Amino acid sequence: MANFRLAARAIQQLRAIVRDGNSAREIKRAQALLWRHEGRSVRDVSAELGVTTRTIQRWVGRYQQQAGQPLASRIQVGKPPGRPAKQLPLARRVIEQVWQRDPRRYGFRALVWTVPMLRCLIQRRTKKGLARRPSGARCAVCGIVTSGPGWSWRGVRLLGASQKGA
Repeated sequence: MANFRLAARAIQQLRAIVRDGNSAREIKRAQALLWRHEGRSVRDVSAELGVTTRTIQRWVGRYQQQAGQPLASRIQVGKPPGRPAKQLPLARRVIEQVWQRDPRRYGFRALVWTVPMLRCLIQRRTKKGLARRPSGARCAVCGIVTSGPGWSWRGVRLLGASQKGA
């Protein structure tokens, strides 16, 4: 892997991803490829990005193996972590059924729904475990945001909800 070279167009696209990208993982991969192109060693790149040398070698190898594909798919991260897709419809169905109703109807003491309460109800109804999310995060199942503009301790808001109502 000593002679890793990128085309001029690929360099431009990778720099744009590093500058404007949304995914930290894709930004890391793009930066690793750029640094390898510049001649930095695998060990230096891995130390700078906080990953193993084997990871850098895999990223470069995968990039080279997928030579005929568009650049975006060549650095794309693998399968996203989280719940299997088949569980999402079950969870969404439960949330749609109960979202407009009072949580006290389901044995909760709160007046508004929270992510932990929804998680608990989904587990009760579907008999399936849900991954825990850190507090202050968006619930991947229902799109509820528990931080950021519009968040208050008295309630949650749906993604895309107007800021006026929050």
